[in-house]
Amino acid sequence: TTLKTNPKLLECSIESILSCVLTSAQLGLEPSINGSCHFVPYKGQASFQIGYKGLIDLVCRKGDVINIVAQEVREGDVFHYEYGRNETLKHVPAPNEDRGEIEYFYAYANMKNGGFAFQVMHISEIEKIRDNHSISYKFDQKNSIWVKHFEAMALKSCIKKLVKYLPISVESQSAISYDETVRKDITADVFTVNDDLISEPDIIEAKEVG
Repeated sequence: TTLKTNPKLLECSIESILSCVLTSAQLGLEPSINGSCHFVPYKGQASFQIGYKGLIDLVCRKGDVINIVAQEVREGDVFHYEYGRNETLKHVPAPNEDRGEIEYFYAYANMKNGGFAFQVMHISEIEKIRDNHSISYKFDQKNSIWVKHFEAMALKSCIKKLVKYLPISVESQSAISYDETVRKDITADVFTVNDDLISEPDIIEAKEVG
């Protein structure tokens, strides 16, 4: 089903596709359009990416984090947030007909111990992450996941920023580390590809999101 929905994967090496399949099975995430995980083709190789819903699943599995919610904020919405000792987050969406362009993304988490944490990102911050860290967006915007699913990638970026401040288990941290990785050989260790490695001829250029 994944190959049918993204025919570009048929141009990728069998080893990299099998690696994505094995990683998704190991993490218990199903590749699909609902955001659990994705197989992203780029220059003949498939990279494994955790979707924002899959990221939420991994963080909440152990129970220390009860839930994570991520939303967009548009022009016309009532939105107020404040960091510090009296942290506040309030979002009242306007009626659909009165909502304009996206201005912010935010994510918040409720913890088992009663704690609460949130992170807010202006759309310019999201675009900076996309521009600085997505190789495929720089060189193949037509097929970049950032173009096809911008809002989902933006929500994921906001959640990843939030996760840094959450009490997650070592197992969850290890699982999240598989995000944006590729293998040339299914028996080899995975590695994350970044801009520093783009000039290496034997490295796969597949990094998608910061």
